[in-house]
Parts: sequence; structure tokens; C-alpha cells
Amino acid sequence: MKIGSKFLKTIILVTIAVAVIAVVLVTFKGYGKRTIVTSSTLREVISINELSTGEFYYNGVVSIPKKDDSGKTDYSVKYNSIVKAGIDASDIDFEIDKKNKTIKPIIPQIKINDITIDDDSISTIPENATGKLKEALSHCKEDALNEANQNTKLIETAKSNLQDSITALLTPIVKESGYKIVW
Repeated sequence: MKIGSKFLKTIILVTIAVAVIAVVLVTFKGYGKRTIVTSSTLREVISINELSTGEFYYNGVVSIPKKDDSGKTDYSVKYNSIVKAGIDASDIDFEIDKKNKTIKPIIPQIKINDITIDDDSISTIPENATGKLKEALSHCKEDALNEANQNTKLIETAKSNLQDSITALLTPIVKESGYKIVW
């Protein structure tokens, strides 16, 4: 009976040891995996071509010049538009300081990357004015672009939103490696 009891205790101890090892392996399966932080790895994470991070809503009126006398207005067009500012994300670069474990994203200059004119908002002054829609849209886009370029808040907001977006996208990767993002 003592032999059977020792055998039973051994089986129980081996079973407990296997269970503990299994739990440890399952719990720490990803432990010890290292993410190597490189500029190309970071660029992959934010691989979005055109990244718009600021929007400017503009209600404009633009004068369409007469064909034969560009100094005189033929008619005016009232319109609503959305101007988006951002960057091409592939132009972002990174300065990686391995000693201090910091990453500094280098972002390109923010530019206007999309202008949308709301077709339903277009109206002419006078109402019975006749003109080519393509020409009117071209003038509207040019007017909206000029207004957006004069609006410093658009670029500031786009830059701030871009920094927040990059930080949010990269933090899980860089934090795992012990790095931090600095601006």
C-alpha cells in the first residue's frame, strides 16, 4: 500500500508541475519578444499616403471676370467648401536616440491636400447668370485655397492633430521597447 501511495503522490506532483509549466508558458508566451525600433518600422506603422489632420470650412463668394474684360465682373458665385490640410505620411522621418531611448518624428511642412466644393451650395449672383460650371468651380477652389492659406489656425490645428495621431499610432510599439516620443 505504501508503494501505491508513493506512486500516487509522484503522479500528483508530476501533474501539478506540468500544469504550472503550462500556465507559465501560456502566460509568458510573448514575454521576451523584442521589437526593434527603426525608422522603417515606424514608417510602416503610419503608412497612410495623404494624412489630413486639419479641416477648414469656408463659405465664400468669388467674382467671375468677364471674358473680354478681366477687370469687370461677369457674375459672382456663392459656395461652401471644406479645405483639408495635412501631409504625405511617407515624408515623415525619425531621429532615433538609442542612448536616451527617444524618438523624434520629423514631419514635413503641412500643406493643403484637398479642397471640396459642395455642389448643392453653389448659387450665382445674379441668379440668372450663365457660366460654365467647370470654370466657376475652378475659381471657387482657387478662392478657398487663398482663404485657407491665410488662415494660420488651420495649419496650427493640423500640426497639433498630426502630432497627436503619430503619438497615438506609435506609442504601443515604442513603449514596448522602452522608448518615448519627443517633439
